[in-house]
Amino acid sequence: MASSNSLARGKKVTFVGLKGRPDLNGKEGVLVSYVEDVDRWIVEWTESNVKECIKVKAANLECGDDYDGDYVKVKINDQEMFLNAEDLKRKFQKVSKKYHLDSEENSTKIANFLTDDKAQKEVSPQEFAKMFGLADEDAVVFLQYINMMVSFKEQWMDAKELGK
Repeated sequence: MASSNSLARGKKVTFVGLKGRPDLNGKEGVLVSYVEDVDRWIVEWTESNVKECIKVKAANLECGDDYDGDYVKVKINDQEMFLNAEDLKRKFQKVSKKYHLDSEENSTKIANFLTDDKAQKEVSPQEFAKMFGLADEDAVVFLQYINMMVSFKEQWMDAKELGK
């Protein structure tokens, strides 16, 4: 059983003692948000590439003893997922160095490409890879990290500004 204090948005949990959905016991999910008025956590898990969410009492969630980092919710091509922030950052830095994307010239091109009013609202990894000479899988990593940072800004920094 997880204490309320150990639960946090984006944290991995294991379902335990569920009576209404015993098929989920022992399976892992990620905490999406806390719903105060019903005293439940919304937990997302994926099985056979199908995502589901369920509201669960803290008493029916177990947090692993080993901390494996913070997870951040990002959206890529209309698909929402949770990614380990530190792991993604390391991969992003590796891709940036490999393709010299951190140079002033490339940084400017990328910023202009991603913020151009004429650009599509969503940039495909294949389009980005072609434009900047990356392998498709490296473009996915790069864009996931950018997306994660934009999500962070929207969720936390903009929220702080509104609270002033």
